[in-house]
Amino acid sequence: MTARAVWLVVALVAGAAWAGPKKVAPKPVAAKSAYVSLAPVVDRSSTPGVPEAGRQALEAELGRWKVTLAPPGESDAAAKVALGARKVKGLELALSIKAPTGGNVEAALLVSSYPERALASEYRASGSGGSALELVPPLVGQLVSDLAKAEGWAPASRP
Repeated sequence: MTARAVWLVVALVAGAAWAGPKKVAPKPVAAKSAYVSLAPVVDRSSTPGVPEAGRQALEAELGRWKVTLAPPGESDAAAKVALGARKVKGLELALSIKAPTGGNVEAALLVSSYPERALASEYRASGSGGSALELVPPLVGQLVSDLAKAEGWAPASRP
């Protein structure tokens, strides 16, 4: 290969490297919504008021996202109709709270398809330094935040 041919190849490679591949902006992912049913809170902490605090925290945290809560006691047939009309994903959330020892509180959020109730995922959080009633809201907040991120939920619009 002649020196001229080598320079030509180097120039072509350098030009291609300088121009680089065309960068295409990623398409924005549309935020999702969901139709959510809440199972009864399972209290393994033996602390009065924990099931109610867990339910209230779940409802408050879900209110931060574009999700629709299913009415309590909804039949599977009614859920299928509601899901068909909304064209969103159906989820059932089951919150479990326990306080083993030493002021620790553990929370688990089981996520199932709704109305089929096939287990989809599980999220866990734990904390210490307060009573179970004090720790439930921030733990539930973390669980719902993790779920919302994984599901790609859109934040609820604020007036």
